[in-house]
Amino acid sequence: MLPYPLAVQSAAGAAAAHAEAGQRIIPSLSMQSATQSKSPAASLAPLGTGWREVLAIFSICIAMLGMLYLRTYRITRLDEVFQQPYDHHKYIYMAEHGALDFHIAPFCWRLLNPFFASLLPFHVDTNFLVLMLVEILLTAVMVYFMLKAAGFGQLVALTGMFLYWGLTQATKGPLSMVWLSDPLTHLFLVTTVYLILIKRPVWAALVLAGGCLSKEVLILGAPLYYLLTAERILDWKQLRRGVLFGLPALAVFLGMRVLIPERGFDPAYTSTLPQNVASAYYGHFGYGYWQSARDIFRWRMHDFSAWHLRAMSVNTFGVLLLFPLFAIRENRVPALRWGPFVAAVYAAMLLFSGSYERPLVICFPAVLIMGLNGLERLRSLTGSSPGWALGLAIALVPINWLYPKRIDPLFEVQALFFILFLAAIFHGMNSSQTGVPAPAKPQLLKAGTEY
Repeated sequence: MLPYPLAVQSAAGAAAAHAEAGQRIIPSLSMQSATQSKSPAASLAPLGTGWREVLAIFSICIAMLGMLYLRTYRITRLDEVFQQPYDHHKYIYMAEHGALDFHIAPFCWRLLNPFFASLLPFHVDTNFLVLMLVEILLTAVMVYFMLKAAGFGQLVALTGMFLYWGLTQATKGPLSMVWLSDPLTHLFLVTTVYLILIKRPVWAALVLAGGCLSKEVLILGAPLYYLLTAERILDWKQLRRGVLFGLPALAVFLGMRVLIPERGFDPAYTSTLPQNVASAYYGHFGYGYWQSARDIFRWRMHDFSAWHLRAMSVNTFGVLLLFPLFAIRENRVPALRWGPFVAAVYAAMLLFSGSYERPLVICFPAVLIMGLNGLERLRSLTGSSPGWALGLAIALVPINWLYPKRIDPLFEVQALFFILFLAAIFHGMNSSQTGVPAPAKPQLLKAGTEY
């Protein structure tokens, strides 16, 4: 296995080395762009190293978490949306009555966060709030170290971390409804990717398996080891390792369905539950998992519109979705690596989820990596300083905090700000290239000079 990120190979040399094997070689398997690996930002370490760096990242994230907390409206039990038969009622019930003795699928298989909430000594709502804050904080910290493990320097990884704070569906949305388990799922995914990149596959496999107790969507991360470490499109050695890597997660995924069978279709069981716990999100009472999935798919096909395309794109990722477009060539390999996972998440959302943005935002590690490649490509084209993208990322965050009750990102405002930012950068580049001739120095007349 090559070190990660993989060294940029010569296409001609690699092809010649494997010509006899007849294998198709990917010229460069680096997750980051070549531009980024050569950039000055890669060698800067303004945050220091070791514990100093860890302390700096935690300090920044705690400050960001405090501002997010102050600018987010948290739904209470008095709000109308709380009365709807959504997911949160199931998680509250699991925390209050035992996570192992609940059988409404798929919530009964997402037992980890409610179990943690049941262990804390406060009111159940406060327990979920504390967990939510810790999970968002740790996820932000791990995003930074994941991006560093992917080969980005401190400044670029810090830029990606601020872009994460600007993802309202991953931070502000969950904090507005603290009973959800999405941030814990994000934490497991980011930690898994980080461990894969630093070559800790056993620990990564165990973390991914534990994450399947948080939310079943993480079973889609089972192929990530192969996708992120394969040295060619068909790498038999890494494929064997990838199969072994996914076995613990698969065992947990299937074992949960055996140990905790669903009984949502059983009136004898659902009659013992409160109606908002036993009913589906669309108000039906006494439903089964596959019946619910079938109804969701029918609803998707019947009501699909252009608005849903927006929900699956810019309403999920905001202006971050535009950044990868500036480095299409550099992002070919990251897209190849992350594409199967992203496609699987979108397919699962269409088949099993009643919402769009919240289940899709788990793809943010892929979007962050490709988005940072795009920003670094812009930086190299304009000759800007390494910190310009960091300034952009920091400036974009408060835009989504303008309205405490709004969860969807203010995409149009973000895009306008980004365009103005680009205009300023390109104007500065043109000014530095063309320049303005300096005024001629006045000639001083010496004494005795004749006209």
